[in-house]
Amino acid sequence: MLVTLNEVLKDAKKNQYAVGLFNTVNLEMARGVIKAAEEARSPVIIGTAEVLLPFAPLEELSWLLVPMAKAAKVPVVLHYDHGLTEAMVMKAIRLGFSSVMYDCSCMSYQDNIRACKKLTKFAHLMGVTVEAELGHVGANDGASEGSGGDNSIYTEAAQAAEYVERTEVDALAVAIGTDTIGAVVDALPQAVLSGLDVVAAALPALGFAMLLNIMWDRRFLPFYFIGFALAVYFGVDIMAVTVLAVAVRMALFVT
Repeated sequence: MLVTLNEVLKDAKKNQYAVGLFNTVNLEMARGVIKAAEEARSPVIIGTAEVLLPFAPLEELSWLLVPMAKAAKVPVVLHYDHGLTEAMVMKAIRLGFSSVMYDCSCMSYQDNIRACKKLTKFAHLMGVTVEAELGHVGANDGASEGSGGDNSIYTEAAQAAEYVERTEVDALAVAIGTDTIGAVVDALPQAVLSGLDVVAAALPALGFAMLLNIMWDRRFLPFYFIGFALAVYFGVDIMAVTVLAVAVRMALFVT
């Protein structure tokens, strides 16, 4: 069933579990993720990001993903991630995405608030949830945040609380020391988790969700490729291997 971000993340917060987001830019990926979620009886978030549109146009993806989400046996959020332009975020809403992210983290703090507040008003009128980003996760080549080295700006707890109150967004992506795809993560896990606790304590106590980038680390890529090769050779479900690889990566990160 197609649902919004609030419908899955509020329960996840209440019962203390995480919900995975997977970019599904073709039929095989979408079918694999939804099948895995149904087998696990777990809600899931699928979709695409603005940086991925050259590989799969938004209209074509919406024709594919909206009916698949509606037909799923588990709650499925159709999310447009890291939308960088208001026009494309609005387009995603009109095409049937149930959740959008308007990433204004490269703007000044005040401009970020103004832009996200305006977009959030429209999205809520359409029954769509909104994620925003405050702080800046370290960029890497090909990332939506830009290219180059580590330009992280950590999310300040007090500022996060003010930001949520003024924009009325439904979820907030925070920068606390985690990183995006391709970057080597050497930050101490305990420092990362402590930063998460500080920001969480400052946000509304009931029903508000934070989102983290805890992604692939290039040091582990050889293991992923070996796993995929073995999965193909032995006829194992590649999506199951993917989910296992993510679980192992997260376990190594937080241990």
